[in-house]
Amino acid sequence: MFTVSGNTAKNQGFKANYGDFLRDYRLIMIIFLGILLRIILLFYGADYKGDAEIYSRRGRDVLEGFTPYKDYVETKPPLWIASVVAWFYITTFKSFTSVKILIVIADISFLIGALHLLNKRKSKEKYNYLTFSIMIALNPLIIANSAYFGRYDIIPATFAFLAFFFFRYKKEKLSALMLGIATMYKYLAAAFLIPLIIALKTNFKRIEYLLIFSSICVLILIPVYFIASIDRFIEDTVYYFSERSARGLCLWKLASRLEIIDTSTSNIPFIIQGISLVIITIFMISKRNVFNDDEAWKEFFIIVFYVTYLLSNKIVLLQYFIFYLPFLALITSRNEINFETKQIVYLLNFIIFLSLILKNEYIDNTLFLILGMIIVYAGTIIPLILIYKLLIKTKFYQTEKAGNV
Repeated sequence: MFTVSGNTAKNQGFKANYGDFLRDYRLIMIIFLGILLRIILLFYGADYKGDAEIYSRRGRDVLEGFTPYKDYVETKPPLWIASVVAWFYITTFKSFTSVKILIVIADISFLIGALHLLNKRKSKEKYNYLTFSIMIALNPLIIANSAYFGRYDIIPATFAFLAFFFFRYKKEKLSALMLGIATMYKYLAAAFLIPLIIALKTNFKRIEYLLIFSSICVLILIPVYFIASIDRFIEDTVYYFSERSARGLCLWKLASRLEIIDTSTSNIPFIIQGISLVIITIFMISKRNVFNDDEAWKEFFIIVFYVTYLLSNKIVLLQYFIFYLPFLALITSRNEINFETKQIVYLLNFIIFLSLILKNEYIDNTLFLILGMIIVYAGTIIPLILIYKLLIKTKFYQTEKAGNV
């Protein structure tokens, strides 16, 4: 008898799991094109410093002995600066370009890692990998923010997505770790905690795991030297965001521009936001049974909850949309979503990106502010309406077919 060696068995297992990926030249080309576009933008934006310059300067400050929240104002959670410091220490390359390279590496790693997880769960019967790859690798919002503007939102978005993915497959502690890491990269990631609990609820023990363990992770992930001045830490982060005036393409910015409300002191934006989230949650729970399957409802609910949170927030910056794009890519890649809808979703993502052109105009021009808002709101809401109708339509056809048998 012949026996299979350990290396041969591993090779056979690798080919069995990833053979389809390696043979699909379209998938390889999409990933390659995504990497190429990011490299081109890195070189094209070589003179554009943006947010990356701020991060690189603060990273160098820490290496020189300064302490964030104590020696200078730092409005971001500690894990991002810690990552920049570690990256500088490893590479000894301490410029803003180095920060952009770090973000791009994380960006591409997310796509490859997400494809690996989907493949590991044998999800081909539910998802189209090519659609998912296009929505991430060739998404202009992600590419521009990562490679050109040097914004790191794709990193916490990755961990928020992993938190959902692991909790879905009953890995509560790992899910909590991912959510804790996401929050310590950017507080905006905490917005996914409530929809995760509601969407993935099975029993109280699982929720308890998520809440307690993610809290522990957050505490562990704050290094001691970052809380050398706890008062400044709270002031620079929590108070800073709660007291900021309206910014970006949002209704509150328009209200502030028209002097209807002072968004820096009024609590009305928070009240309206809370009411909006309660209403959309009740609506989505009432519609749970009309979806073609429960997992589709979970994915869709998390997207709708976050979009409601974002569009009713008093700060709506385009990089914030990156947080829900992995979820949008996941549900758009479902096999129930037809090709025309996939095209529309991608096109509207591109149109949202074009609103960056208005960036310098809507700062001082009310007309351009309104136009930018229309582009962003329409480009966000229309895809959700189309996807919602298709997922319900699939359930209707399934029920009708069963009734005719």
